[in-house]
Amino acid sequence: MSKERELKKVIKKAEQTIYVEHQKASGLKVGDKVKILRKAESHKNGWINSWIDVMDVMIGQTATISSIRSGGIGLKSGYSYPFFVLEKVETKPKPNPFQFLDADATWVESINGARWVKQYKKLGYDSEYKYFEFTGRLYRQKIVR
Repeated sequence: MSKERELKKVIKKAEQTIYVEHQKASGLKVGDKVKILRKAESHKNGWINSWIDVMDVMIGQTATISSIRSGGIGLKSGYSYPFFVLEKVETKPKPNPFQFLDADATWVESINGARWVKQYKKLGYDSEYKYFEFTGRLYRQKIVR
């Protein structure tokens, strides 16, 4: 093997090592949602995979990370992308319209129409109802989505 070939092999290995280190430093992890920002050149900056035309349709789209390997970040779309074309998308939790704090005073209306103000104490949830207590009496509220 010629010295030039050996040198190219060493450089390529070093680029791949640096790529893997930078990919780890990106902080991306399985389950994160990311946006694909742009197309990448095949084998660029130590990325050992090739960009193929069908990957173009994902540019500007959001996807979930399914795996992280030395060859790139695997998305649920089925392809691996280099970390440097991905941007983490922060997801905000949806506000809970049924949120009360312990000891909040609120109106309570009974089936017969009587109303009174009671103190709320959260007891828990299941898939269908929210359970709470107002001054010693147990109630449940149907969760409507």
